[in-house]
Amino acid sequence: LGSSEVISLRDVAEVLVNRSDEILRVHEGLEDLRRVDEDLARLVEMRYFAGLQVHEIAQALAVSERTVERQWRKARAILFASLA
Repeated sequence: LGSSEVISLRDVAEVLVNRSDEILRVHEGLEDLRRVDEDLARLVEMRYFAGLQVHEIAQALAVSERTVERQWRKARAILFASLA
């Protein structure tokens, strides 16, 4: 069996409080992206939040892996510009 680590709710709350500005900026950036291109926002959600790999996203969206990679680069560029 693998090892496990106990994390208290206090520790989680502290991280959320300390990173709340960052979390809010990421959320706002994603909303900006959604206004530009809903499909790119969906891709970011699948890749970043759901942790799907390129091939999994390609299969789910019925597009090529190359298309997913190209869209991922575009989405990141838009997000970085929005967060800058």
